[in-house]
Amino acid sequence: MTYDNIIFVGDIHQNIKLILKFIKEYDISNSLFYVCGDFGIGFDTKRKEVGRLRHYDASFKSKNNKLIAIRGNHDNPEYFQNNFKYGSIECLPDYSVITANDINILGIGGAISVDRLPNSDMYDNYTKKPWKGRKEGLNYWSGEIVNYNEEKLIKLSGIDVVVTHDSPDFCFPELYMGIEKWMKSDFNLKEEVIKNRSVLTKIYDKLSEKNDIKYWFYGHFHMYNFSEINGTRFILLDIGMCYNLDERHFNK
Repeated sequence: MTYDNIIFVGDIHQNIKLILKFIKEYDISNSLFYVCGDFGIGFDTKRKEVGRLRHYDASFKSKNNKLIAIRGNHDNPEYFQNNFKYGSIECLPDYSVITANDINILGIGGAISVDRLPNSDMYDNYTKKPWKGRKEGLNYWSGEIVNYNEEKLIKLSGIDVVVTHDSPDFCFPELYMGIEKWMKSDFNLKEEVIKNRSVLTKIYDKLSEKNDIKYWFYGHFHMYNFSEINGTRFILLDIGMCYNLDERHFNK
């Protein structure tokens, strides 16, 4: 497919209006929007989710825009296992490769929820009361972690851009930055965070054997950062941040 723009987006947590506001402000049309996880799907019934996507799909279609997403830790993995879609909005399974403007983009979702257990030191933003934790199957899913699939990785070549939700362990931020208080009530959190990011490093190492990765986009940490490592631009996108890919960096 050919688009006027390829735009990567940080966590939106159901708030698709953040993207629609960007589209309106900059008069964006015929463009691909790629959400780097925490799309925020699966917290309601299937009927309500479809109704919500139907509503927003009309806005994307009116400007010939498309929205795709990989899974984050705040997404029900079931929606990403069977390529769930509604019109111009689509949830991509792990290891999906799409080609846009002759650029090959690989997506791999998954991360660790730091807020899954109750924590008396942390507070709910809505109730202002101590955090009660999440309920599995309702707003937390045990299958949230990154899936390492070497069989698929060794077959991949010509990948230009990688999109993940979490990041390799050598990327910003440091492993425990911002989660120390959550670790006090979740004794397995530190180990699982280390493991999840080490899996992504393993994925990076395997991909680097046969691919010249120009960009690696990720979200999850709710802040922005840019760093260049071994020729790859690693870009952490803040909540709702839209980053228009500079296609001049690709040899076409």
